[in-house]
Amino acid sequence: MGIINLTAEEQRALARIDGRELDRLIEQALDHEQATPLYGLPLTSCGPYVSQQYCNFQRDLTAYREAKADRRRQETGERARRSGDRLSAAVEQMKHRMMAEAAEGQFFFVDDLLSPPLSFSDRLSFVVHYRWRKAVDDEWIRGSIEFTHSVRPHPVYTLPPKRKPTAAKIREQEQNDRYDAWKSLTDGACQHVRDYLREGKDPAAIPARFVVKTDGQGNLNNFSTRFWSAEI
Repeated sequence: MGIINLTAEEQRALARIDGRELDRLIEQALDHEQATPLYGLPLTSCGPYVSQQYCNFQRDLTAYREAKADRRRQETGERARRSGDRLSAAVEQMKHRMMAEAAEGQFFFVDDLLSPPLSFSDRLSFVVHYRWRKAVDDEWIRGSIEFTHSVRPHPVYTLPPKRKPTAAKIREQEQNDRYDAWKSLTDGACQHVRDYLREGKDPAAIPARFVVKTDGQGNLNNFSTRFWSAEI
């Protein structure tokens, strides 16, 4: 799954699953105390949320199957049934999301496939591309917004290390910190561009460039990439 969009593979997998058939197979799995009846469904290809619920269901089925004492059997059986319910609900939720994305996709789309650079400097920069139109018969209008952020390292007050870190180790930690900041910013930027278009705001008013906002201490937060608000 991308930052905000389901991938084509995830959409195909979700489309292949019938909700009623899934519920029937979950009941079979509970009766058999193993997930074998579900093996023909592409549950692991429906995105991380569904995949995690499927993994949890398999785990709880195993605990149910291995339980011996009556009380333990009852506890693990109830847990397995709840896991099955959560798996069914997860698939249904993702199907609704897929339909919502398809409906919105007739009027706007935000490209969320952003690749990190090979190395990071103190200046983080990335571009979010999008397209929009007022009616399904209109031509697409394409736009983009560049987000920039200057990293200001904060001193870390910890006990001195027993051994002074090497320059390579310091460089590795800097790159890891900058990747974390880049990932947080790209996630927030794509979500905010999507939210802006979803709320029906004027796409033509999206700026070509935006300097990421920080709070009074220079920290990033959930509003840092919200380009249409002064809130921070």
